[in-house]
Amino acid sequence: MTPTKDPDSDRAVIGIYPGTSYVFPFQVSIGIDPNIGGPSAGLMFSLAIYDTLTPGPLTGERSVAGTGTIDADGNVGSIGGIQQKIAGARDAGSELFLVPADNCADAEGAPNGSMRLAKVSTFEDARAAIETFAADKNAKLPTCSGK
Repeated sequence: MTPTKDPDSDRAVIGIYPGTSYVFPFQVSIGIDPNIGGPSAGLMFSLAIYDTLTPGPLTGERSVAGTGTIDADGNVGSIGGIQQKIAGARDAGSELFLVPADNCADAEGAPNGSMRLAKVSTFEDARAAIETFAADKNAKLPTCSGK
């Protein structure tokens, strides 16, 4: 096998070159509002994709909002402006807001009104919180205060 130059460095490589892209065997298009920017919508985009690829509505027709970055392992990361995002979601009529665990201290005392706040650390935490809430809006959910 003949070594080739790694496109991201000057080193020689032999064999496969792993990457993070994928060529889909079908057309994929994503329509994103140009006003949405930055990584803080990563969790919600991931949940929307999951919802699209699985049967039935994930939210059970309830209004769910949230924020958080997401990495390749499904870990939810912190973001900026959590109190403003909570207030905006409340004003838009959301019933549940997903709070990244690392933003709990910043979310304390946020003006959430009757909108519930659920602490999430991973994609799976977020999915489980939504499914639990969709089945029973009064169900116990993980919270920042631990109550």
